[in-house]
Order: sequence, then C-alpha cells, then structure tokens
Amino acid sequence: MSSAPHQRQHLYVRDTGVGQTVLFLHGFPLSHTMWDDAIERLAPAYRCIAPDLRGFGRSAPVHGPVMSMETYADDIARTLDRLDVTHAHVVGLSMGGYIALAFAERHAERLRTLTLVDTRAEAEDEAGRARRVQAATSLLEVGRAAFARDMITKLVAPGAALELRARLATLIEAAPYESTVAALMGMKVRPDRMHVLRELAVPYLVMCGELDALTPPELSRAMAAANGRSELALIPGAGHMSPMEQPDMFAARLAGFLERHA
Repeated sequence: MSSAPHQRQHLYVRDTGVGQTVLFLHGFPLSHTMWDDAIERLAPAYRCIAPDLRGFGRSAPVHGPVMSMETYADDIARTLDRLDVTHAHVVGLSMGGYIALAFAERHAERLRTLTLVDTRAEAEDEAGRARRVQAATSLLEVGRAAFARDMITKLVAPGAALELRARLATLIEAAPYESTVAALMGMKVRPDRMHVLRELAVPYLVMCGELDALTPPELSRAMAAANGRSELALIPGAGHMSPMEQPDMFAARLAGFLERHA
C-alpha cells in the first residue's frame, strides 16, 4: 500500500487530566476538538490525550496522494513515545476507528483497551471505494462549504441542534483540501481488519448511535460478536457523531467500561 512520502512530524496534542491514559482519535475531516465534551467529563479521572491527526486541526497539512491508516497509526505510536506513554485506552470514531484498528494490529502491546465508535472493521467494497473517489472529486468541484453541508446531513441524527451543526461546519470547512483528499484515498484502500478483533487480547467496547446512517448498528453488532472480550453500547437519539450528539450518555458508557478494565 502506498502512502504520501511525508517527513515525520510532531502532532498537535491536547493533554489534560491525570491517571491512566485515554487516547482519543478523531473522525474525518475533523480535529481533536470533537472530543471536548468527552474529555471534560473524563479528565477528572483519566489523563486524556487527543491529537490532531496529521493534516488536520493544528497539525501541519499533508502533501501527497494517500494518507494510509497505517501511517496515521504509526504517527500515534510516536506521539505516545514523545509523551512518555507506554500503554493507553484507545478510543477512535469513524476514521479514528480505522486508525485505532491499525494501531491495534501494529502496536498491540501498547493497548489497555480498545473502543470503536461509529465505525467499521471491514474494507471498502467496490461501491465504497467509488464513493471515496466521488467525495474527493465533489470536494474540489463544489468547495468546502457545500461539501460540509452535504456531509453534516449524514453525520447527525434528524433534528440535531443548530449549535452542533455549526461546530461540525467549522471543523469540516477548516480542513485543508490536500489533507482531506489524501485521507479519503487512505480510507479507500484500507484493508479488512475483522481479524484484528477476533485476535484481540484486551477488552474492547463497540459504541454506535442508534440512528447512525453511515455505519449502522448492525455493523457494530458484528464487530462486537467477533470476540468474547467485547461489550456493545448503542446510544439512543444519536447518529454518526454520538460523542457530540449525546455527550452525557456517551461519556457515562465509556467511563463505565474504563472503570471495569482500569
């Protein structure tokens, strides 16, 4: 698998709280700030680390055709080294979930637990790969504002608050074009990682908004069924952005899981 020939770089990281480390990996094409609500609720009990993935937020843009999930995962491992973190509870949403699975495969010894949020483990089928290419083409044709408006309708449940839609619009419209396209191409070629879940040696939690139209609950049920170490939590009233749509419920479910496996 090819990836963009980028030099290694330090990622911007929010690092707050004390205790065992919880590492939060954001979705596409957002930034670490999507986790602000969860971090506010968990930081009194845990050290919460939330990086901006390479090319997003306050990390430097990328320049190249593809950012693979493996490259992102290795970035995260180096970031943990820089922060003197040997083990972490890893939490990833959507693309962050793809990266969390790549991290679990390549750096399994560093996992305390794994939490996959509104994501999937399967590779893209032919139609899915075509949608990634179409999304990149559409972004360049219509621009970030129109791209964001279309994306937000798929990210959140019907009736989501205006404030939440505004937060998402700000994040999506801030993402550099080259970073967004490279990430889309990386998601397009990611491999199937259901075997990672079947072979996982640590507890894992699968969470999903009950109204998630992008990665619907049946995908989460399949991931949870892959291994007897799993737990499944469906979040009522939430779409694909369950940590932002239902922050209290999301944080409570995550905190309960972490407490059982701290």
